[in-house]
Amino acid sequence: MFMDTQPPPQTLTLTINEACVLAHISRGTLYKAMQSGALLGRKLGTKTIVLRTDLQLWLEALPPVYDPKAKRATAK
Repeated sequence: MFMDTQPPPQTLTLTINEACVLAHISRGTLYKAMQSGALLGRKLGTKTIVLRTDLQLWLEALPPVYDPKAKRATAK
């Protein structure tokens, strides 16, 4: 039986697999973020869950690839 790993948009919580699919990241990356304290995981019995808002805040806190506000070094 095929299980859809894409959570409905109205859910407040995500399983580890759902969070990985939603954020397009690996389980290892997600667990490293939780181990470092950057992303808050929660226990619901034996299941680890992530609040959708916590995942979004963690993603928004990642550094940008290019910061347009940073001054470029000028070549001389």
